[in-house]
Amino acid sequence: SGDKIPADCRVIYNQGMKVDQSMITGESEAIEVSVVALDSNSLEARNIIFNGSLVVDGGCFAMAIRTGDDTLIGTMVEMTGDVGKSASTLKADIEYFVKVLTIFALFQAALVFIVGIARGLDPIQVFVQGFVVIMIGNVPQGLPTTVTACLFIVAESMGRQNVFVKKLDVIETLGSCTLICTDKTGTLTLNV
Repeated sequence: SGDKIPADCRVIYNQGMKVDQSMITGESEAIEVSVVALDSNSLEARNIIFNGSLVVDGGCFAMAIRTGDDTLIGTMVEMTGDVGKSASTLKADIEYFVKVLTIFALFQAALVFIVGIARGLDPIQVFVQGFVVIMIGNVPQGLPTTVTACLFIVAESMGRQNVFVKKLDVIETLGSCTLICTDKTGTLTLNV
């Protein structure tokens, strides 16, 4: 007992073996292994033990039927790995704000440049003292610091309510949740 199953295997001989397959099924109770298939569905057959499962009791002889990416857990990882990551709402909003600010700065700088040329000023002087200065002046230098500080304040208040968040950009999404429903409390809290 205590061993980790290295591949998807079909049980040939069983000595009262029980395995914890909670990482696949979500059920925290150990299941008893059998030599005979009890169901046509491989997840319910009981004669197949899956890669990553933990042996809780007993032992068996088994033949590997799938290894590596071909295992059930490998297939699950492959399916979830192909999901594209979309930008968070906060990131999209900040990118939109920066684009609008850039367009405004370009418009403002172009207007100053046109007015300077219309008044007969030296084009190089108008470009350096007008256009470039306005473009640099409109750069939101404090924006990243302000956003990070706000997210930290939210993370700190969530921490007081025993909520731990690894990534700051997830705080926005998690902060808008009012209720999280799950029926897998044993797996979530005990199966570390």
